[in-house]
Amino acid sequence: MTSAAAFSLLLQVKTNCVMKTIYFNIIAFLALLLAFMGCQKESAPKIVSTREVTHDDKVIVEATFKDGKQLYFQLLSPNTASVTSGWQFSQEAGYYWKCYGGMVIPSEFEHNEQLYSVTCIENSAFQNCNKLSSITIPNSVTSIGEAAFMNCSDLQAVELPTALDCIRSYTFAGCKLLSAIDFPERLRHIESCAFSGCEALSSIKLPESLEFVGGGVFEQCIRLVSVEMGSGLKTLPEGLFDGCCYLTEVKMPAVERVNETAFRNCTALQSIELPATLQRLKGRAFVGCSLLTSVTCHATTPPSTYYDTEPVGDPFQGCPIEEIKVPMASASTYRNTLGWRHYADKIVGM
Repeated sequence: MTSAAAFSLLLQVKTNCVMKTIYFNIIAFLALLLAFMGCQKESAPKIVSTREVTHDDKVIVEATFKDGKQLYFQLLSPNTASVTSGWQFSQEAGYYWKCYGGMVIPSEFEHNEQLYSVTCIENSAFQNCNKLSSITIPNSVTSIGEAAFMNCSDLQAVELPTALDCIRSYTFAGCKLLSAIDFPERLRHIESCAFSGCEALSSIKLPESLEFVGGGVFEQCIRLVSVEMGSGLKTLPEGLFDGCCYLTEVKMPAVERVNETAFRNCTALQSIELPATLQRLKGRAFVGCSLLTSVTCHATTPPSTYYDTEPVGDPFQGCPIEEIKVPMASASTYRNTLGWRHYADKIVGM
């Protein structure tokens, strides 16, 4: 074979290889595109019929999806609506039996040739909906009411909207199978008892934006093992982790105040690291932590353990404390400060 013929053959082989590569890449791209379109179709439920009813001067729209599931919307304005409870509006009084499995709230819906944007979820909208296993909330929603998903005992997964800045009281209380929650990056407030009794939660990472948590937000989350807080959170309220009996790891980088009973009965907690920012550590903050033996406090000034002028008790009441590590230059001050001097023989510099 001449060199020219060999070169021509080699060029042909390379061309065929390139064409095959391009062909397979096109096929792969089309497959991914079809899969993506399929996912999109599943995540955008189709409403096939709507029915309007009036109750207490409120206009309610019963929306039925292609699979037979239903949601109820209250019309708020000519182009906005909220998700509301449909129990009192359903002719068969069976709303919760028509809201089950995985539910996707649409960002908008059409009724009487008018398009409505879904902007909020009302108080108790899904309360006691014990057949609901997952809920996807669109980014059009900016507000979720109190107890909206309270006692949804089968709820396992939640997708929260990105613009949500507050989780109201008791929103997910009693959701015993809810095992994880991704908090929106804009979240600023979590009100009292919002996740109380969420027994399957195992770890929590709070966003940097979070500034406030109410009392008892994570009480009785009995399988909660680890908690990581953002730098925006300054105060831990009463009963925040009360009864979290599996809790062993806590990161609170910028906390300034820990109130009484914040960690009550965290019976698996063996050590705790308190940040340099800490200014007040209220009495009974760790009461009932029966395995807590080691405390590390990075604050150079001993945190106050009293409110105003009245002592409120020992922060580590009933804990088998063996060692309290503090900055070396502050060890003597700790040993002579109210609330810490009781542990003078256990305080060591680091």
